[in-house]
Amino acid sequence: MSNTNPFSNIGFEDFRRFAQDKTLSKFERIGFPDGYRKGHEENIFSDIRIKLTLLDAQEKKVLDIGPGCSDLPMMLIEQCRDKGHDLHLIDSAEMLALLPESPAIKKTAALYPNCQEIIADLQGKVDVILCYSVLHY
Repeated sequence: MSNTNPFSNIGFEDFRRFAQDKTLSKFERIGFPDGYRKGHEENIFSDIRIKLTLLDAQEKKVLDIGPGCSDLPMMLIEQCRDKGHDLHLIDSAEMLALLPESPAIKKTAALYPNCQEIIADLQGKVDVILCYSVLHY
């Protein structure tokens, strides 16, 4: 990455571009320098599990808004697989393409909240909503 800060004043379209840039690390693709997230995501996920206790239950509906493509969504995918959860992911098509396919994972390529159809479909049916490092963008 150049000497200018590529992570300032970024938005959805920038993340779409980052997702396609093979020169970026998985952390840079989600808008962070490696030092901010590399080696820290296990602790972040542990903290998420403490706060979202239903992730440790069985067969829940989980919605992750803006999962990105780092290790964190991979940990969530594994947790959901282990617990039999249905996982719904909302992000750009470019970001979602970097995550694995599975019958238990439903991907919606959209800019949240501009995806009223999926929101209406999930209304009253979701047990866990995760929106990590998204709202400040």
